[in-house]
Amino acid sequence: MPPVAATSTPFNDPWAPDPIDWETLMALAAAQDVTVEELDDAIQHEIWLESLTAAEREEYEYWEKFPNRLRPIDWMANPPQVDWLVPGRLHRTGLAQVYGPPYSGKTLYVLDLALSVAAGLDMWLGHELNVEGPQHVVYVANEGGATFRIQVHAWLLAHPEADPAVVQEHFWLLDGGQGDVLELAWGTGRDAYTPSPADSVHRLLGEIHARGFMPSMIVYDTQIDLAPGINENDNAAMVTLLRQIKADADKARHLAVVVHHSGHTGDHARGASGQRAKTDVQVQVVPVGKGHEKTALWSKAKIKGAPQPETDDNFESYQVPNSEGAAIRSIGQVKAALAAHLAGQPSDDEQRAVLDAIDAGHVSARAISDETGIERKSRLPQVLTWMQEELQITKTGKGSQTRYVRV
Repeated sequence: MPPVAATSTPFNDPWAPDPIDWETLMALAAAQDVTVEELDDAIQHEIWLESLTAAEREEYEYWEKFPNRLRPIDWMANPPQVDWLVPGRLHRTGLAQVYGPPYSGKTLYVLDLALSVAAGLDMWLGHELNVEGPQHVVYVANEGGATFRIQVHAWLLAHPEADPAVVQEHFWLLDGGQGDVLELAWGTGRDAYTPSPADSVHRLLGEIHARGFMPSMIVYDTQIDLAPGINENDNAAMVTLLRQIKADADKARHLAVVVHHSGHTGDHARGASGQRAKTDVQVQVVPVGKGHEKTALWSKAKIKGAPQPETDDNFESYQVPNSEGAAIRSIGQVKAALAAHLAGQPSDDEQRAVLDAIDAGHVSARAISDETGIERKSRLPQVLTWMQEELQITKTGKGSQTRYVRV
């Protein structure tokens, strides 16, 4: 076998080292657990690099660091398919935001999803759940406390198909009720906020690494608790906050779910409009009905890579037997309840006018009608009823003493 030539550089460098004999090359390849061809290619590459001028070396290193981003059309014509956790509804990775008014069931809804993933269940609220066995989930419950733990226990009682030992192994809690909170950096310049190392995301990621697993999902409940002092109407600050969460999720290949409140009209997430652009999925939880008849519907606001479903998920919360906690259960995919609720939905102008009137001290139906110009006997009752169901306002007293106040 002839010796391996070490002079075939792009410049045919006459000053290249002497040839390496075949036996030495095979011994080196075996020691490095590579093929002879791979080792020979590496040697030739190093020889070529040594032959470059300083300017050529600098250009080479630049393109190694910043490879060409342009792609031929055939690459773009065959994009990867969307990887679904819940087909057509929730991506497996990226950022999802769940929002709704207070006491609408947001936490129960997200907790039900998180525990279903941790337990490795096949179905969730009547939908296929694309998980291959139990998955690790981290739940950042900045409010947390005993109530949250009661809800986890209630979920286990409500789902006998889930193995409690498996859930305990895969579901991890950062409990704000015990003083363990997470805060994220937000803002820029003089308005920037930097959390203490004890409460930073770097500590959380280090704690996850120390436990020896990679989570499939991290839940942040609630969004506002992640950013003390943030102005929710500041697009730059809110986008910075969500960009950080999404970047971590995309890099680590998990789904980040943030729980947030709705705006005063109830049809969008509270605060800056830029939030919508940073999320892969936005889910609106809408309470419908009153008292024990109240149900909560998942009304999809935005899902990248999927058309609008023809129906919304209808589910209800209920008291779990032998528990102080509640759970949720699907009551089928129905459009009638949502349609009936939305039929009386007032316009944004009507809602703002009512809230402004109440803020100004006009709290009786007659006073609100006089202040807003909304017809008192037919239209105003519809508006007030809808806003009560949306938990924007509530009423006190009876008859002529009925008064309306903000929730």
